[in-house]
Amino acid sequence: MKVQNRVDSLKQVRKMDFIPGVLYGQTQGPVNIQVGKKEFLKALAANGQTAVFPCEIEGAKHKVYIRDLQREIIRRDRFQHFSLQIVSGKDKIRAMVQIHLENKGIVEGKGLVINHVLHEIDVKYGLNDTLEDILIDVANMGAGDSMLLSDVELPSYLEVLTSMDVQVVSVIAPRAQADEVEIDDVPEVVPA
Repeated sequence: MKVQNRVDSLKQVRKMDFIPGVLYGQTQGPVNIQVGKKEFLKALAANGQTAVFPCEIEGAKHKVYIRDLQREIIRRDRFQHFSLQIVSGKDKIRAMVQIHLENKGIVEGKGLVINHVLHEIDVKYGLNDTLEDILIDVANMGAGDSMLLSDVELPSYLEVLTSMDVQVVSVIAPRAQADEVEIDDVPEVVPA
């Protein structure tokens, strides 16, 4: 992705169909940048928010990842601002990884309720590692079962920053419904 130094106001940049951003480096202070919407969307679609990709600014090439991405509140497909972080070989990337539950239908089919408590975890990983969402199979869970983050099998390359004692998922039986009163049990009302 090719970015440019930003000198205009944020309002002007957005009017020109660019997305404003900031480039952070290890040996330099933050640099205000801008990139065309089409080029940004192409880079985001190809790399997501966790992959490292090449970036060029005024002839200098860097390896970067999207550190932060701000969207419009109502139109989530429109971007307000982004931050790129320059990385080198030994650096680690910090990101939030999504947790997804598999086979929820099997458990819910037994009349049980799944309480998905933890939806993402904070991690660090190396530049050469590929970050993927965490999948947890809940098919064998029953009423009263729960799972902590320490119970989840996580890829060895992840450095987990979230507490391992946090509950990820639990299964509960729904509360028993009040017993229905049978018609025969209702006392007969005799008119006076």
